[in-house]
Amino acid sequence: LTQAVFPSQEKEVRKWKEELLDQRRRMMEEKLLHAEFKRELQLQAIVKKAQEEEAKVNEIAFINTLEAQNKRHDVLAKLNEYEQRLNELQEERGRRQEEKQARDEAVQERKRALEAERQARVEELLMRRKEQDARIEQQKQEKERAREDAARERARDREERLAALSAAQQEAMEELQKKIQMKHDESSRRHMEQIEQRKEKAAELSSGRHANTDYAPKLTPYERTKQCSLCNVVVCTHKMYS
Repeated sequence: LTQAVFPSQEKEVRKWKEELLDQRRRMMEEKLLHAEFKRELQLQAIVKKAQEEEAKVNEIAFINTLEAQNKRHDVLAKLNEYEQRLNELQEERGRRQEEKQARDEAVQERKRALEAERQARVEELLMRRKEQDARIEQQKQEKERAREDAARERARDREERLAALSAAQQEAMEELQKKIQMKHDESSRRHMEQIEQRKEKAAELSSGRHANTDYAPKLTPYERTKQCSLCNVVVCTHKMYS
């Protein structure tokens, strides 16, 4: 806006300077006219004084009187001419003043129009900036919501993976416990078979040494528990005999 208005302002300043110089020139001309008029009046006064001084001489006084009248007529004519010229200058000054006032009003009107245009552009720019800020804020909120949704989705996926991993671990643990139990059951079964075999062998030996079964050794059952060293699970075994 400043670059657009500056040439017009420079032109108006140049015109204003020209008018000021013209006004000063006219004032100087008026001063010169007044000075000339004063000189004429002074000259007239000097002549009049000389005429009055020479009035005592008859012939010279008469001649001086005629000359004084002629000069007075000339001075009055010049005075009228000066007054007419002064009136013309005053009229010209008034006309120029009116023209200057009209130009000033036109300049002010142009300034007001330019200011209105500038204000309209500023308001439009502010509106565009406001809309842009609103779009940026909306995009920011949308990105934030998308980020939160993605974070929730990642958290849900992580929880699902953890749940699946926990389920897999639980299933693996249960499978391991089953295998341990199966091995333990198999070991207990073999142990029981060995005990039965020992019992049978002991019974055979006992029946050979003792005719009466009342003196045969008795087998006393007892409870026995074991703990898995891998999963720290206590496993109850079958009843054993001693």
